[in-house]
Amino acid sequence: MALNSKPKSSRWLIAYTNIWFKTSWLDKNKAKKLKLRSKADSDTAGEIGAPMPGNIIEVKVKVGQQVKKNDVLIVMSVMKTETLIHASADGVVKEIFVEVGGQVAQNDLVVVLDVGEVKLK
Repeated sequence: MALNSKPKSSRWLIAYTNIWFKTSWLDKNKAKKLKLRSKADSDTAGEIGAPMPGNIIEVKVKVGQQVKKNDVLIVMSVMKTETLIHASADGVVKEIFVEVGGQVAQNDLVVVLDVGEVKLK
């Protein structure tokens, strides 16, 4: 691969060090290992994000599990306090993006529900 060419599956990674910065291409597989997460879209009913930064203590659901609105999906520890992440609508768990012991930032995508035609009010 040429020095300045872009790999087929990549993202930009910009690392700031004091006043210096470095840009480089980051392979998607490396991004997964670094736990780079997408942000939840508040306009999409099935995307559920972390309410604030914290650590994941417990994942209470599995992919394919049916959930009802307000069911507890994830238990987080935020400043030594347990915080619950609830289902925003009835649906089926499509994807889970966190695991026990992992850390999340505010609004990081943690769970995606397949809610069909259900819309948020």
